[in-house]
Amino acid sequence: MSPRAALSACLLAVALGALLAATPHVRAAGPERMDLTIYVKGDLIARGGVIVVNPVPVPPEQWRAAVTATAPGLPPPADLGSPPAGEARLTLAVESRYANVQFLFPEGTRYTYRLRPHPDARAPAPPDVQILEVAGDYELSVGFAGQQTSGDRTIRIPGPDTDERDARVLAVIARDRSARQPRIACAAQPAIQLCTFPQADWPAISERWRRERLALDREYRRMERLDECQQAAERDGRRRSACELVSGENEEPRYEYRP
Repeated sequence: MSPRAALSACLLAVALGALLAATPHVRAAGPERMDLTIYVKGDLIARGGVIVVNPVPVPPEQWRAAVTATAPGLPPPADLGSPPAGEARLTLAVESRYANVQFLFPEGTRYTYRLRPHPDARAPAPPDVQILEVAGDYELSVGFAGQQTSGDRTIRIPGPDTDERDARVLAVIARDRSARQPRIACAAQPAIQLCTFPQADWPAISERWRRERLALDREYRRMERLDECQQAAERDGRRRSACELVSGENEEPRYEYRP
């Protein structure tokens, strides 16, 4: 199987997962339905990153008006075939290594979204994606601000520069709303929003990302050294709680047993 086919196959699970995530919000199977294809390109597919997907339920009449007013993007994947009556198929291209994708769907119905390699993507498609986190409904603070999402999914797009720890650190940085954090900007369409950091802010984001990843790695090593000390104490019949950190702040973590 080619890398592109592998990504398409495994990302089908994301679309199926989206349907399952939507199920608790289904009150009746309506004749209208939202279908969104997220095309992945640029640094996101070449180096990896994070996409957060937020479906936003709205009254059907609001959804119809928003879909009608949304400019058409790339054609949906040809293998989807013809859409059933009442289904709106929209597309969105994402290349930033962090993106918050929001889309409206008619409340009381199901929705589908999928990730596919962009038709012009030159980088090999990653072999898999990973759901990092599934959140409940909450009020959005960017994009469709003030609207209630039906629950987001944080998805890691794997790449040579983005393992699971990298992705989790970036997701935490993106959720930071403190004064030191560059504001996320959104490219708005009536039915879909693409929110990410402005390109000019990425050097600062990347440096913070690097520092916080190093700090996370050090914390994992600290916990490993503590566990080793505690296990050694337990084998010798001593108290596990007597292990103390003896290394300095900028040194490799080291614990010693202090009776």
